[in-house]
Amino acid sequence: RGAGPTGEPDAGVLAAFSAAMDDDLDTPAAMAILFDTVRHANAALEQLLNGLRMPFVQRPGDPRLLLKMRVHSGGAFDLAGKEGLTALLGDALFDAQTRDYVREDLGGRLEVSVNLDAIEITLGGRAQDFDRLLELIRNAVINTQLTPEAVKSLREARVKSLGQTPSTAEVADRAVAARLFNVHPYS
Repeated sequence: RGAGPTGEPDAGVLAAFSAAMDDDLDTPAAMAILFDTVRHANAALEQLLNGLRMPFVQRPGDPRLLLKMRVHSGGAFDLAGKEGLTALLGDALFDAQTRDYVREDLGGRLEVSVNLDAIEITLGGRAQDFDRLLELIRNAVINTQLTPEAVKSLREARVKSLGQTPSTAEVADRAVAARLFNVHPYS
């Protein structure tokens, strides 16, 4: 309630407020509508115990939901000579079993993308599965397995997914780019 996704005022709130004011200036009812709207807006910005503020946009009656989490630490923060560590961390957040569970059992989707600026997690599914999906994100962040064996397995899977070795032209392009721009991620 309050502002819609586009930032425009909610038409229902405006209509209720106008109706209250048109009813012989029923100021108490109009003020109640305003206070109720503000209460809902404040409830839409939850604060977790660690101080993290999480905005919520609710669409009553919508059978689907979308959860997004962005960790502002991407590949640009990889140590020199250790490029790709953030990509491996993105791979480690959710194992294949969890990805299959989201897709097959919950009828949802799970995407993890890593770029130079951030790791982004997107979980979509049915609104009735909100608690399950939120728990999956929680477990991924808190219980990520980064044992040497897990990292080795993830690294091997990533190398295998890359497929064939790059062509001579691709190797030459990378070498020229490295000589021209060094390895700075924003070059």
